[in-house]
Amino acid sequence: MRYRAWGARMSQATWDFVEVTGYFASLLVLSTFSMRTMIPLRCSAIASNLAFLSYSYLAHLSPVFVLHLVLLPLNVWRLLQITRLLRQVRAQSADAFSIEPLLPLMTRQEFRASEVLFHQGDRADRMYYVLSGDISFPELSRNAGPGRLFGEIGVFSPGQTRSASAVAHSDSVVLSLSDRQVQELYFQNPGFGLALMRLVIEHFAQRTPPSQADPQHS
Repeated sequence: MRYRAWGARMSQATWDFVEVTGYFASLLVLSTFSMRTMIPLRCSAIASNLAFLSYSYLAHLSPVFVLHLVLLPLNVWRLLQITRLLRQVRAQSADAFSIEPLLPLMTRQEFRASEVLFHQGDRADRMYYVLSGDISFPELSRNAGPGRLFGEIGVFSPGQTRSASAVAHSDSVVLSLSDRQVQELYFQNPGFGLALMRLVIEHFAQRTPPSQADPQHS
């Protein structure tokens, strides 16, 4: 009887531990919904995958175990991708403007040499950041290299049209943000709005001659 009671207590303690592990894993999943930036979100997701793998193994929940066994390498891969992208961006410079907070929202695009990003007079529906390569503006005889933003003024202009064409001078990789996302961030994030306006004013002030548009504003 004594051994049976001891065994029952051990069995209950084991089950309590399994249940606590399940609650902890659920709490980690819940925490991912409060993350505003991509790296903490992925780290929290990886932690929840590990916790759920432990819980589902101990509780003999095969479907849950298989699900998180698949999600774990996916989340690790996404984390590696965003950290590599951060290293690339930090190696460049976009004047005094930090592009890092926008990375989770931006779309990566690749263009071959001579491929057109947009034509003069097109609707300005995106803002761009040059990650690698070289973008030329034929009408203005100017280029934008790695670490440069362009297209931001077109997004806010009354007619929202491009003042010059943009062509990949060499094989290039750019990150882009839609006009809707730019405007939403402008109103939702005062820090972003202030930094963007300073960037726009700085680009206007650097125009030479004043009658021509700066390629950074196309």
